[in-house]
Amino acid sequence: MFKSDIRLLLVEDDKVLGDTLREVLESDGFQVEWVRTPKEAVQLVQRLSVHGMIVDVMLPQKSGVDLLKELRGIQDEEVPAFLMSGIYKDKNFIKTALQQSKATDFLVKPFKAELLIDFLNQAYEGTFVAELSPKDKILFEDDYSKRDLVVALEQEESIHSLELPIYLSKIVNHHLSGTITLTQGDTQDTSVIEINHGKITGVKVKDPKSVFGQLLVEKGFLTHEELETALAQPGKKRIGEKLIDANFLSPHAIDIVNTEQLAIRLSLLIGDYNYQIQFKETPGVEAKHGLDPRRLGSFLADWLPSKYTTEWMEVFFAKVVDNGFKGSKKLEENNPLLLNPIVAQIPGLVKQLTPQNSIGKLIDDFDWPEESLYQALIYLIANDFLFFDAESREQDLEAQTNRLRKLLDKAKNQDYFGVLGVPRTARGDDVKKAFKDLAKIFHPDKLPSSAPMELKDCTKEYFSILTKAHDVLTTPESKEAYLKELKHGQTKIRLEQEALFEEAKENLHKQKYKEARNLLEKAVDLFQPTPEILLHHLWAKIKTVSRDKAQEDLALIHQELNRIPPEDRHNATYYFVKGLFQKNIGENSQAKNNLQHAIGLEPNFLEAKRELNVIKIGGNDAPVNILEADLKDVMGMLFKKKKR
Repeated sequence: MFKSDIRLLLVEDDKVLGDTLREVLESDGFQVEWVRTPKEAVQLVQRLSVHGMIVDVMLPQKSGVDLLKELRGIQDEEVPAFLMSGIYKDKNFIKTALQQSKATDFLVKPFKAELLIDFLNQAYEGTFVAELSPKDKILFEDDYSKRDLVVALEQEESIHSLELPIYLSKIVNHHLSGTITLTQGDTQDTSVIEINHGKITGVKVKDPKSVFGQLLVEKGFLTHEELETALAQPGKKRIGEKLIDANFLSPHAIDIVNTEQLAIRLSLLIGDYNYQIQFKETPGVEAKHGLDPRRLGSFLADWLPSKYTTEWMEVFFAKVVDNGFKGSKKLEENNPLLLNPIVAQIPGLVKQLTPQNSIGKLIDDFDWPEESLYQALIYLIANDFLFFDAESREQDLEAQTNRLRKLLDKAKNQDYFGVLGVPRTARGDDVKKAFKDLAKIFHPDKLPSSAPMELKDCTKEYFSILTKAHDVLTTPESKEAYLKELKHGQTKIRLEQEALFEEAKENLHKQKYKEARNLLEKAVDLFQPTPEILLHHLWAKIKTVSRDKAQEDLALIHQELNRIPPEDRHNATYYFVKGLFQKNIGENSQAKNNLQHAIGLEPNFLEAKRELNVIKIGGNDAPVNILEADLKDVMGMLFKKKKR
């Protein structure tokens, strides 16, 4: 259960102390029923079940010890109970009172309210999960309704852009209609997403770049020459209308490409930034075209490897890492969405999604890359295949220690934004919210007294890093100085990276592929590489594939090619590298098309012309066909299960 589900009975006749204790307990997340007399306490317990009792010893009409004994007789369930007194402080009295009332502990007044909170947290250890925001609760409730989803979205004020596709998927799966208005905090730029009866039908972004013509060529609806002819026609008509007038294109093709461009514009909204969000439900209109659950699922599978970092996904899953899985009925059916490569890259995953398993257990028991596991889980959660069991939470302290040690090691090498899982443009309120969510999980006081010393030490050190990050990023002057420091260090690294990249490009043009690869590997390691650097790195890697392990190398290259964001896949370099890859796995027809696209965009692309000529004359480059085997078999070669 959640902490907010726990109802506490507080019996305290002192008005000031009672009011103070109630406020402290409620601010920590508990429900509190405060009464001032034994009679009121008995009447309340006869009417309501409580999950815990806090009783003053010195009460009018009856002692707290006798009252607690009476209350335990009324309440069937044995619940934690605490006695408190500022008069009865004798050790012998306390011992006798605990024995007679079967109280959990005794607090001597005056005491700090935090001490009572600690006692309660220990008493309910393993009973409740970290409190979740309204939108997060749909991760637990497998029978949540449309109304639940609407309420959650309407109550949410801000959202990380990487959460957006998850909740968009749930919106379209529930056939909702409405508009989502997103405002970016640092620029105040506003974007609007329109949803009609389970389809995303409009995405309005600032300065949208059109790739309509390139998509038409890429999809094979027309050639570069036909596109140039249509563009050269005079008049103010849109390119689609010109193409229809010239009989180059059908309205059906226009609809297909418009939907694709819709997804690319949506992709522009997904990255490392926060939005202020407003959802407004509308009656909606019927729409023939748009992003339905199947198409959105396909794009989500593109976004996961290209936009989601392991560090962000770790923070996202931190609150449920020990909760058991709860699969929906859809998971038991042979749903085609389960054949998506994002799920297929983890062989046997679906069978392991049981209440007995958790994310933490899968990480410990299987040799699956954490990044790939997180991606698959987000895909399944977004499409309502998977939820988490709020009642099932494993407490494996040894495993918890190992995971926290890894988190601590990563945190020491991350900037403060990465530590808290917030973008650099995050507002102070967003930082505070992220810190509060993490504090509910990683505060040292959350640990049981039986926790091993290493876990206590790691938790204390990790929480101190979280606290430092919070303090720096919520103080405007400190945040500004910290950003300047980061920028200064990164400018120097960026210049070094750019110099390596330029030298590597010269080597690629001279066909010195090994030298280029070495330079590009250094550039990639220096700092977060741009898509252009990544593409040139893949170019060099394809040209230096080892013959004795070609299948494994090309499988990894295929994964890395999928890391290029969808909006960056419509330039000459991407088409060239994709064509080069396809040529190496024997898909010459598709390789030829992509190389031609590259030349169409850059007529002087000599390397693309050279590779195209090799295909046309039937060169001697022996292809390695990694696609003859099932995708699961190819990925299975890379990710093998640990021995239990």
